[in-house]
Amino acid sequence: MRNFFSFIPIVLGFFLFIGCGNGEQTEEIPTIEFATDTIKMETLKCQMCVATVQQAVAKVEGVEGMRVDFDNKIGTVSYNAEITTLKEIEEAIAAAGYHANDTKRDETVYATLPDCCR
Repeated sequence: MRNFFSFIPIVLGFFLFIGCGNGEQTEEIPTIEFATDTIKMETLKCQMCVATVQQAVAKVEGVEGMRVDFDNKIGTVSYNAEITTLKEIEEAIAAAGYHANDTKRDETVYATLPDCCR
């Protein structure tokens, strides 16, 4: 009998918890639509280059991810266009020492890359 009475507050709490909501959602959760663009990166020489580019792009706020097709020397980047632009992503790649579409690499940074990347 004692166990039965200790169970009652749990059951009442459960029904109180469920009954407090009115079932209506008052605030709509915004959805984020990511833009996807392709970037030509003709100066990629090896997989270390790919890793360097991916690390540089990952630091750009709003970028969701980037896949690089090394054989064709192109990258596909997904990003929140409300936060960043394709130009900003290209500039991050250029700042890492690689051409990105028509944005030319930073030659000073390029000179410091490992030999396999030049």
